[in-house]
Amino acid sequence: MPKLYEYITKHEGSGDGAWVLKDASADIQFYCVDSVNSRPEIRVRIGSDIDVVPSCSASDMVAPDTRRFTFKDSCSIYSLKFPPGDSFHSFQDNWLKSKYGNVFGSEVPCWEAVNGNVPAELVSFGQQITNFTRAASAILVGAGRHSFLLQGRTVDVLMNMEGGGVDVSTRSFGLTAPIGAGFLKSPTKRKTRSSGVDVNEIEALRAECIPSKILLSHGEKRMNFLTPDNSSILHHADIELGKIVSTSTFMRDGVDVPIVEIAQSYKSAQMDDQVQLLALNQTTIGRWDTRVGTCVVQEYHSAGLHYVTGNEPTCGPNFTCMATSGNGNVAVGSRNGRIQLYNSRMLSQAKTSIPGLGAPITAIDVTYDDKWLLATTDMYLMLMKTTYGAKLAKGKFTWITEDGHSESWVVAVCGRFLVVWDFAKIRGSSTKTMWDYQLYAAGGEEGEELVDVQFMHSKYVPGNADAGDAALLVATPHNLSSLILRR
Repeated sequence: MPKLYEYITKHEGSGDGAWVLKDASADIQFYCVDSVNSRPEIRVRIGSDIDVVPSCSASDMVAPDTRRFTFKDSCSIYSLKFPPGDSFHSFQDNWLKSKYGNVFGSEVPCWEAVNGNVPAELVSFGQQITNFTRAASAILVGAGRHSFLLQGRTVDVLMNMEGGGVDVSTRSFGLTAPIGAGFLKSPTKRKTRSSGVDVNEIEALRAECIPSKILLSHGEKRMNFLTPDNSSILHHADIELGKIVSTSTFMRDGVDVPIVEIAQSYKSAQMDDQVQLLALNQTTIGRWDTRVGTCVVQEYHSAGLHYVTGNEPTCGPNFTCMATSGNGNVAVGSRNGRIQLYNSRMLSQAKTSIPGLGAPITAIDVTYDDKWLLATTDMYLMLMKTTYGAKLAKGKFTWITEDGHSESWVVAVCGRFLVVWDFAKIRGSSTKTMWDYQLYAAGGEEGEELVDVQFMHSKYVPGNADAGDAALLVATPHNLSSLILRR
């Protein structure tokens, strides 16, 4: 059983205090009671005298690394410290499900059941474009002639086709930096007879170029990307040359800044010669200028990125992801489920803070007109109207890059299934939860899990995009398919 602590202040009204052990072995019990609005209310009894309702007002904070759960009731602030094992995750799941039920009046959708029982709504994917032996990890969809499929550090160039889908060309290039330049350190003195250096060591160094986060830029002629081994380095690849041409460092006051997410300055920035991008670490969001002094396209060169503006909160919000609207407003998700909205002209302070339900936000998207926000958690999607205008993953709106058009669909990945909602039905619905969805499966009963899904630009959509038609590219580790959505 967990230990229960209470935060005791030294003087009333002061911020000074300390955590005091209240119960060395706190018993926890979830139970239901009838509430005044005739809907059952889920409550939690902790220890001998604490009774709390999981809700947005509980202001709970989750720390998985330390197995700690902090919450407040009307009287005080408490923290549960769990021992090693599964008890922490079991409690967290029960708390989040109870919180969801108290807020929305329904149970959390059981997405795990989908994999065991294929529902009648299941539809197979339409056109299979290709299959491949190397495992794919991401799709980069372009609004111009090309889209791109990422397989490790290899990028396959795809030709966008009118009518939806892509044509697989024979061209590909590797994201490999020269040894000894930029961020790749020189090999050690171990040599082989043939090459003079250890081949395995060179491959290990080059493996560091496998992207974890990647963006198209400069009219879709370049790529900016991060790698998992050194997230304070931004790499710039020239698509026409087919190689990395420069690296830059996220740095402030002489200190490297590790980055968890990068995003375009605004929704359609990849189509323009935009030199700024947004970068997010666990505690700050900032706008960075990627221009590098004398760097030209033929040279390989390492330099620092210029920090333009951003925020510096006094406490760690544990940011996880972000997205931008058509005019550059920013939505940021966090590990504690909170969502913060920033104005494009002032990143130093959030304009709106949305509590959420406590589940970590793993992906986020916002409509072009910034009036709707879509946040993904492991258990559910949250769709909300903003105030400034297996597990589920990768929730997305239809891709819109210009005024006068609106998003038609919401999609999310769930294991080997693609879940599709009609956004018009959601906007016109008065219910808090939406169960009217369509399921699409990859590769029949024994298909692989999906790794990525991306909407194609509206100009490649067959039929009438304004009437709600849309085209999707869907990737599994060894398959790429296209799908047309029609109302």
